[in-house]
Amino acid sequence: AEARQLAQEAKHRLRGLEAVTHEGLTAEFRALASLLDTCVVHAVGKFSYSVCFFRNATQDTDSEKGVSLGRWMGWDFAQAS
Repeated sequence: AEARQLAQEAKHRLRGLEAVTHEGLTAEFRALASLLDTCVVHAVGKFSYSVCFFRNATQDTDSEKGVSLGRWMGWDFAQAS
């Protein structure tokens, strides 16, 4: 179980590194690279939301922790143009 967790962490780290070194990340988008390994948490009522850039988003409540709201899948620069 521990080896699997370490492998998963390495995979997420690699995706993050690929995200911040992507050739399409130019000009004003380059500043986003500094968010690698950054997570922000915001509480709204009984909910707590965590967004970790280039990784995932989760929600915590009183009864459930770490409910997945989505994960990083990569850039889609076709939408930005």
